[in-house]
Amino acid sequence: MAQDIYIGNGKEKVFEDGNSVVNIGICIDTIDEIPDEFIHHAGNGKTYLNMVVGRRKGGEVDKFGNTHWVKVDTFIPNKNEGSNSEAPAPKKARTRKRAF
Repeated sequence: MAQDIYIGNGKEKVFEDGNSVVNIGICIDTIDEIPDEFIHHAGNGKTYLNMVVGRRKGGEVDKFGNTHWVKVDTFIPNKNEGSNSEAPAPKKARTRKRAF
């Protein structure tokens, strides 16, 4: 199991009608530090990073007003379901260019 890689925070905004949104901010400086095994290259030629957003424990709000955390989705599916094989070895490191 991979270690959690936290890359941002979020603030929930609740509207008068009861609906809400979570505005998230991602620390761009941490993007280059994400292991390649969690970067996904799709058939359409685009590169994706899956993330997980969750509410802070106990619904607490930090000193900056953040109500949520953002981390890299580090789940790697086992392609040989039902076997006891380990997850595939990480790919060799490569240099990524920032898209912005």
